Amino acid sequence: MRQVSFSFSVTTTILVLVLFPAGSVASDLSPDTFLKEYRDALKQLQSAYSTVQIEGIIVRSNIDKTSKKLEDNLTLRFSLDRSGKKNRFIHVVGEDGTRAYKKDLFVVGSGQDFHLQQIDGPHSNYRIFRLIDINNDKTSVNFIYKTIVAESALSVSSNLITKLIDSDSFKIKSVQRVPHGPEMLVRVEFDYKSDDPQEIYYLSGWMLLDPERSWAVRSHEVRFDYPPPNKFYAVAKGNVRYRSDGDEIPLPEELTFSQQYFQPDGTSSETRWHFQAERLSTDPIPDSEFTLAAYGLGDVEQPPGAPTNTLPYWAFGFAAVALGISVVLKRMARQA
Repeated sequence: MRQVSFSFSVTTTILVLVLFPAGSVASDLSPDTFLKEYRDALKQLQSAYSTVQIEGIIVRSNIDKTSKKLEDNLTLRFSLDRSGKKNRFIHVVGEDGTRAYKKDLFVVGSGQDFHLQQIDGPHSNYRIFRLIDINNDKTSVNFIYKTIVAESALSVSSNLITKLIDSDSFKIKSVQRVPHGPEMLVRVEFDYKSDDPQEIYYLSGWMLLDPERSWAVRSHEVRFDYPPPNKFYAVAKGNVRYRSDGDEIPLPEELTFSQQYFQPDGTSSETRWHFQAERLSTDPIPDSEFTLAAYGLGDVEQPPGAPTNTLPYWAFGFAAVALGISVVLKRMARQA
């Protein structure tokens, strides 16, 4: 873990004093007061994350109820330009030679959203797998790794705090300052209940926030229950270590995350993720990076199976029918 002195920077000290006035103890702070201040802090953190590029390796382990462990490696690359609401996600399997190679690349928010694939090796041409209609195909871009890794400072489990906190159903139960080695972090216990039957309807747990890192989430543990008739529940845990070279933005250098599912019969299964960053950057991202042309494809190219202009085929069909009728009429005329 990053070792820092107990003294805060001037900026952080001011922010801490706003949330925890001199002479007060965080555990005595009203949850409502904290919630108001934390909303403001989240807005500043979101603004700081306007542009970020993250690359690294994630190892996913699945452990089923028979304790059988399965692992796979994914190379992940994220380019997020939140100022223009453009996102690029890339995940690659088989880069280490242990599995068949396949790269999936998604671009969302560019005006023409698409999903490309590269299946014949890292130097092969991309092909358009499909064009995405963001208005009618929202589930296609629900990319869990984006939230878990690229937005780890703003999320618990795979849920963005910025979305939960705007709901009237998000309740702060307690706020406490807790020592964490030489650091002083903030532990927040909360509940969230959703009335949407398509969502997890009850979420409860705690998150550990770092006031010296723009109130980024350092760790969390939450339980979430599914809507009836489901009777199972899950527990998610996460820990994040941010790069410690003086960044103003908390960029995740290493992350561990797990979700364990518990069935009514007492059995359980678990999925674990471990992410190690290889490249972190906040450099501006050219708009050209979010276009089909950046991958050697024209904007007019259609994905396999996509609707095409069928007028030429109809015209050809009508011509063929007309020719057939003409031949038949000529034969009938001769016979007459």
